[in-house]
Amino acid sequence: MGKSFHYKQLKNKGIEIQMDGSALPDQIVYTPGDHTFTVIAGKEIYSKKIGVSYSVKDTLIKKDARGYTEDGKAVFDAAFAAVDQVVKDGMGEEEKVKAIHDYLIYHANYVNNGDYSTAENWAYGAGGVLLHKEGVCQSYAFAFYMMAISAGLECRFVSGTADGGGHAWNQVKVNGKWYYIDCTWDDPVGGGYENYKYYLSESLWSDHIAETAKDLSEDGKYDWEHYYLTGADYAR
Repeated sequence: MGKSFHYKQLKNKGIEIQMDGSALPDQIVYTPGDHTFTVIAGKEIYSKKIGVSYSVKDTLIKKDARGYTEDGKAVFDAAFAAVDQVVKDGMGEEEKVKAIHDYLIYHANYVNNGDYSTAENWAYGAGGVLLHKEGVCQSYAFAFYMMAISAGLECRFVSGTADGGGHAWNQVKVNGKWYYIDCTWDDPVGGGYENYKYYLSESLWSDHIAETAKDLSEDGKYDWEHYYLTGADYAR
């Protein structure tokens, strides 16, 4: 079994440890992004780069996606930009929800005018509606979740069926109560106008059946990078 040493013990033995080119401090405060650790023992030098990122929820709240892949960060940044555009200081919770709901309706359409059979993988991640301006239902639901959390709301991703087919939508908490909201079904094919039939309902609509409702921030970075953000590994 290998031995472990405190870095001060190594320093006393003449071994220097650096972080990003500077001597390792007594207390390390990690910031998101790439960091390089270097061990110098005489003429021997060993370096290792590590990536540091916030938890998913902190990433959304702090609007700082450093430490994610370039493609993943682009989706986060698009969500942050959208929130900054439509959510204003002093807005109440319902006003924030409406602003996000309306943004998605006006800035995205269901992929291929409703024909998802030939959709690219990106249409299944939040980047579909946030970057490509079109996506399937889960793209809308992922994007709504990201924008809601970033705007300071509590939100869940809901999956189940609607009219007998697989579907995804959201729950969002407004003034202490949970409400269902379905941005996909409030965005008619062709878009261009608001629809509030599936907006802030305390009870589930008769044509929807929920199977799971979860806080996606509890899922790992791998799921976010490969599925929720970009849809890169989504298998249809």
